[in-house]
Order: sequence, then structure tokens, then C-alpha cells
Amino acid sequence: MDKKQFWKWLFQEIDNERLFTILREKKITINGFRLNSAQDIKKGNALLQNNFLLAKNNKKIQLFIETNNLTKIEETLSELQWDKLIEIANENSLLDVVLKLFYEKQSDLALSLVNHFAENEEFIEEQQSDETENKSTDTETKNTSSSNELNGLASKLKKLEEKNKSLKEDLEKKTDEIKKLKEQHKTEKKDWQQKVNEKNSIYSEQIKVYKNNEAELEKKNKALEKEKNELLKKLNNTNSENELLREKNSQIESELNVQKIKEEIEIEANKLNITLVGKPMNPKVLSNKKICFNVIESDVLSEYPFEKNTKICWILKFDLTVKQQRALIQNPLLNEIEDVEYFEDYKEFTDAIANLEKIEVRV
Repeated sequence: MDKKQFWKWLFQEIDNERLFTILREKKITINGFRLNSAQDIKKGNALLQNNFLLAKNNKKIQLFIETNNLTKIEETLSELQWDKLIEIANENSLLDVVLKLFYEKQSDLALSLVNHFAENEEFIEEQQSDETENKSTDTETKNTSSSNELNGLASKLKKLEEKNKSLKEDLEKKTDEIKKLKEQHKTEKKDWQQKVNEKNSIYSEQIKVYKNNEAELEKKNKALEKEKNELLKKLNNTNSENELLREKNSQIESELNVQKIKEEIEIEANKLNITLVGKPMNPKVLSNKKICFNVIESDVLSEYPFEKNTKICWILKFDLTVKQQRALIQNPLLNEIEDVEYFEDYKEFTDAIANLEKIEVRV
């Protein structure tokens, strides 16, 4: 979902009381509407919603929720892990979590969270985004090797599990055979004993044969018992091998995750930080894998507190009024920045970005 869809969703979800507070505090008026109380807000009105989405009104509303905590959440959400953040949104309210993230200056994280719920709950049209890869040849080789090893272990684990299943089936089959032999032995012994008691003299030879049979059955019984124990031993060994493979599989997955995190941290650390006064109409131009733009959106440029570690500042004159330009020049902190560049038009600004992309940025 893009930012316009996000704001449309937020205006639909936020309750009238909080929305009226924002409109009243920022002194936002809507032509054709008399908003004296929260009850006067009719969210289904397209004209009213379009007025909220106007750049001048949307900017005021965003500034207000970034400087005022409109929720009862006291915990610092930006310090939490992603899974914990989702859990809190499920337990409380997605809207409250989003408003709190804006208050913590984490608007991108808020948008990502809404997209996550949109994709899972299918209440907003899915948006596809292109992902770019920025990995070195050595890293790709290492990841490929680890992935091949992981696939090999998975294949071996599958074979062992199949072998384990076959051993279990053989064990069950042998156990049934032993049970049947024991039952057969018991029946034959009873029949033979009865005949011996009735015709002892006549069947003496048959008794001898029976005893021989009994010995043979016992021998087979012991052999089957031994085979059963061997199968149990093999089964235990297979289970041990399976456990070792699972541990190694888990270790490789952990190493891959750590490597991925290191690469992401390295990419962020190598970005060139540029403070940008003014905002281009197309915000997509600020999405750059080599440059991190810190956009200043302030009504009081003459007193804006530039950070001491600011080294580069780009000023978009085409986005600033003459009054804003004069106020900016009067800011004494601007003179302390090493590299300050002014851009008269949008093309000059995008050309400067293109030139920086050709240079390997090192901070």
C-alpha cells in the first residue's frame, strides 16, 4: 500500500473524537462543512475525506500526531522486535500502535505494520514492491555453499526418516510373527498334551517329535527376539543421527540469519547522510540505497536546530517560498555546515542524486 492508501485507511479507522481534536488544534477548516463537534464528522463523505488527504491538511495532521501521543500506550514500541510489535497490535489496537509509532517518529515502521496486517487479513488491496539485492560475490558464494549444505542435510534427513519408518514396519512385522508363533506354540502344546494323556503308550514317539518341534520353535523364538533387539538398536541409532542433523540444520539457519543481519547493518552504515530542506513532489526519489535523506519539514526555518554532526545540507529552493528562504539564511547553524548546496529546480536536484549514485559512498 502506498502512503495515500495508508492515510485513507487511517482516516477511516480513527475515531471521530481524536480526529476532531486534531482538526481543532491545527485549525483545519473544510469548505462546505461546519465542524463544531466530533458528531459533525461524517467519515463516509467523499468530499470530507478528500479534504483530509490534501497535502496542506495531511501535512498538518501528520505533524500533530508526531508531536502528540493520542494513545494510552506508554511503552517505547520502536525498541521492540517485529514479532512483539505484531503481538501488541493484536492485543490492543492496530490504530493505537500506528499512532504511537508516528509519535516515536517511526512512520515507515507504522506503514510496514499496516501492510503486514493488510496482507494477512486481506482488508486492503495487496501492493507488490520490488526488492533489490545488494550483496557481494563473496557473500553470495558463502550463502550458496551454506544453502547447498542445508539441502544436502535435508535430503539425508529425509532418507534416514524413510529408513526409520521401514525399520519400524519390520519391527512391527516381526513382533506379530513372534506373537503368532507363541499362540501357535501354545495351541499345539495343549493339543499334544491332551493326546499324550489319552494315548501315552501309543503316542510316545509323537511326544518325542513334539518336543523336538518345541525346541525348534524356541530356537526360532530366540532368533526372532535377537533380531528384534537389533532392530531396536538400529532404530535408536537412527533417532540419534536425526537429532544431530536437526541440531546442525538449526545451527546453519542461525548462521545464515546472522550473516543477513550483518549485511543489512553494513548497507545502512555505508549510506551518505544528507539533510534536505524542502520536499520534492515525488517522494520516491528519496528512496536510495546509497543516500539517506533527512527531510526537514518545519515552519520556523530561522530557528531550526540543525544537528552538530550535519556535514551536508541540500536546499530545494524550488520548494521553498521567498519568505522561507530568507528565514533559512538567518539561521546561524546553517553556516556551521561544511557542504551546503542550493537547487533551483527539480532536474538539477535529481541530477545531483544520479551523480552521487555513480560514486562509491563511504562514511
